[in-house]
Amino acid sequence: MSKYILKAKSSSGYIFKVLAEILQTNLKTSCFQIKKTGIFLRQMDDNRSTLIDLQLLAENFDLFEFNSLSTHGQSSFFIGLTLTHLYKLLKTVKKKDAIKLTILRDVPTEISISVKSKDRNRTTTSFLKIQRVQNILVDIPTGYNVPAIFIPSCEFQKIYKDILSIGKTVTISTRDNALRFDVDAGGIVKRRVEYKNSEEGEDSESDEEDSRYSEVFDTEQLVKLSKMSNLSDSLQISSEQNLPLVVSAKTGLLGNISIYVKNKSQIAYTQA
Repeated sequence: MSKYILKAKSSSGYIFKVLAEILQTNLKTSCFQIKKTGIFLRQMDDNRSTLIDLQLLAENFDLFEFNSLSTHGQSSFFIGLTLTHLYKLLKTVKKKDAIKLTILRDVPTEISISVKSKDRNRTTTSFLKIQRVQNILVDIPTGYNVPAIFIPSCEFQKIYKDILSIGKTVTISTRDNALRFDVDAGGIVKRRVEYKNSEEGEDSESDEEDSRYSEVFDTEQLVKLSKMSNLSDSLQISSEQNLPLVVSAKTGLLGNISIYVKNKSQIAYTQA
């Protein structure tokens, strides 16, 4: 019987750093599920306004070994990690650094995180206590029938910076291949930022009445999504009336992440 519950290696250490930053911005404690097929997380924040669905597939790691806790066979292993601590341990990871994650069968309450520099001359190993957490099953919203809009990550970052300092709320509207962000600071200052895929055409207009989707969000919610731009070259944004807005990205070559964000009306209904 192997001495490892988990032994995983990846040359994409930087992706783990970015993921840790995204997660700790939205959640306090994680509930990761480890299976033969990879590492997964599907969890809502404390306010039930944001749902994160993360999949890191075993086939995309350089090495991935998961062993059941007993000979009877246990299909998965749940680990709770304090995300602020996890991010602190990964904060200094650089691009091209490699990472190794291990959980020993003899010490199932601790995860070892080893980061090797890109020149392979320096290895830093940290240990983080595994918390006992309750795994709450969460269903993924379905019914997104309109094709998603793809936006370059660099453009998403610029939009986020353009609207951040203007107001506390932002109206997000979509029409065909166009995204529009409207910010209104009490009628004193207003700003509109619109992104269109190249095929939309220079003279295309997206008036209010033509918008297929238009909802109001807290600007702070977009701030929590901003680091997703560091995961891949483009983001995928899906919208549908009466459903949360979805921002998805590939997690390097390891898998993907989707974040479902409720608008202000949906949050008010949840908390009522």
